Amino acid sequence: MSEELLGQWIGDLRGTDVGNAYMVVDKEEQRLKVEVTVNVAGSITKASGYVEQKADQTFVDLSLQQEGVDTPPTAKIVFDRIGRSSVGCRWFTSSGHKGVLQLSRVETKATEGQAANGSKPIEIVAREGKLPSLRIFRSELETIVAKMRDLVGGPNDVVVAATIDGRQIKRFARDFFVSADLPQYVTAINLSINDGRQPFMSVLVINLSELESTFFVQSENALWVSGSYSELEALFRRYSTPLGSLFQKHGTNANPLLVLFALAFLPETHLLARFVILVGLVGLAMLIMRVHHGLTSTRVYLDPALTRGFFSKVWPSLLSALSAAAILGGLTWAYNVFPGVALWFAK
Repeated sequence: MSEELLGQWIGDLRGTDVGNAYMVVDKEEQRLKVEVTVNVAGSITKASGYVEQKADQTFVDLSLQQEGVDTPPTAKIVFDRIGRSSVGCRWFTSSGHKGVLQLSRVETKATEGQAANGSKPIEIVAREGKLPSLRIFRSELETIVAKMRDLVGGPNDVVVAATIDGRQIKRFARDFFVSADLPQYVTAINLSINDGRQPFMSVLVINLSELESTFFVQSENALWVSGSYSELEALFRRYSTPLGSLFQKHGTNANPLLVLFALAFLPETHLLARFVILVGLVGLAMLIMRVHHGLTSTRVYLDPALTRGFFSKVWPSLLSALSAAAILGGLTWAYNVFPGVALWFAK
């Protein structure tokens, strides 16, 4: 992993001292030599040392050279995160100063690999998945948030955005779940998290709403994007059923059949019969739309007292099957009954 440090890096020094940092890592006799130049309030400090690895920790002990100081303190940099485009470190000095160091790669010349193969630009990979309308309970929402934290890693928390009492709020998940003003449920919620790396962050976004529910994954690491996408897809599969998804897509297909029914039988009747049949069919179509919306609308329950019991797990499939059977039965009944009614009205 330490081989990824080769090159030039610039960034910010934060902590008990604040300044700018420039780091160069070169290979010297099979070892990685680090040279760091730091500017703190106009005072320049130069340091150098060699990268070492012990007990799964990558670090460098630095000898400092400070202007106007005969015996400068020593320093140590511990690399907590080493990426292709950025690194995250902690720094310490023997005089008690310490803090964090964030560096980004800046190359002014081609590396050996780039000279042989040509410069390869960094590619940002993004994937978006579509979700059906879902009923998500409080414990399941917490599971989704925990999964997002695990996938992204790092110290950042998930940001939760929702509309509560007509007001758009944004809170960290740890604050959102302990809020006392949460309603029983919301019909739209947005969850987002990133790992904070610069300049290319890994990002997860989940949006649940009545209009469209999606999840979005983005990073410069194509393998991470593919794995995270698959894990989220598998997670959301727990909260939906194939029959429920089918009903969401095709549950209102009975309405065009009602229109065809009206076109077939209305010309055979007089004006009053046409009016009665048309009003009845419009009412039935509206009833189908209302039932479909009630069964397929998105709900995210925030009340911890509400949980997904056995009936809650099977009711979408059960009601979808009953609704489909009722619609088909009603159409069959109408086909058998309405011709006689139409003839009666025509007399």
